[in-house]
Amino acid sequence: MTRIWALLGLVLLFSCKVDLHPVYYLDQENQDAKSMVYINGQGEVILQEDFQLCHNFSQGYARVMKDGLYGYIDKKGNWLVSPRFQAAEDFQQGLAMVVDQGKCGYINLKGEFLFPPQYDRAGLFSENRAPVILEDQGWFIDSLGRRRVNFPFEYAGSLKNGRSLVLSQGKFGYINSLGEVVIPLEYDMAFDFSEGLALVVKDSAGGFLNTKGEQVVEMEFENATSFSQGMASFRAKDGMLMGYINKKGEVVIEPQFRYAAPFSENLARIQDAESGKYGFIDLQGEKVIPALYQYAEDFDNGLAMVIEDTQIEYISPQGELLWQVEREVNNVP
Repeated sequence: MTRIWALLGLVLLFSCKVDLHPVYYLDQENQDAKSMVYINGQGEVILQEDFQLCHNFSQGYARVMKDGLYGYIDKKGNWLVSPRFQAAEDFQQGLAMVVDQGKCGYINLKGEFLFPPQYDRAGLFSENRAPVILEDQGWFIDSLGRRRVNFPFEYAGSLKNGRSLVLSQGKFGYINSLGEVVIPLEYDMAFDFSEGLALVVKDSAGGFLNTKGEQVVEMEFENATSFSQGMASFRAKDGMLMGYINKKGEVVIEPQFRYAAPFSENLARIQDAESGKYGFIDLQGEKVIPALYQYAEDFDNGLAMVIEDTQIEYISPQGELLWQVEREVNNVP
């Protein structure tokens, strides 16, 4: 879906427990000039600059784009690092991956390069390791920049639950923090571990493995998502609708949705099978926010964006309207 970033007004505001949120803004004097601002839970604009893009805060800082380059700001709008990077990621475990002149490196929370740009590709730090690739050679590096493990794969993901997703010759598998293959590279598609289980696909069927590589949920799904809050959404190979299973593979919410997203903040975004509109269910499968919206996004830090008619709206977990944004009718998703 193409989002429409035309912010005409904030209405029906009230206090809620949220952090600063990035919101797209349309300059009324120059309606071709779209930028972003940060607002608080009361809908008050806290940080307003000509940001082309801005993201949520992580470890006290947010990455923002200005004049085509990324930098980092604090919650008062002070620059930790002025815009200079071609790409950047959020801070994680005290480090952020950035791209400078085509090479990847890492900065610390002081904005200083801990590891200068030198890698062709690099991932996020997780479980005190980050995967990097230099001249077709891959390593895990630690927080001191030491090369701990060499691996011969085309791709290696960040460690999740002690396992890194790897790819070689079109097949996926998993290695541990020592670089040892612990789950063979035999899957057509695979995803990071989440809550101790990983979604894998083989011969067009999906199922779930534990960190030992044991099949704990059989390969019987046409479509599924990773586990979140103890449940994963699924569509059976012979079914048309989606529901949810638990970690034993038992159906806990019967298939009844055209689409079902992972749970986020105790709510899951679902698409009604008949109307095609979006709403939200709770962990018991109860519809707590009716399916009234043409489109919706998952809850993040207490807010969810939804689209209704000509309005982009932001709602609370109770379905209450926090603020709304007029959008261009010609760009209906």
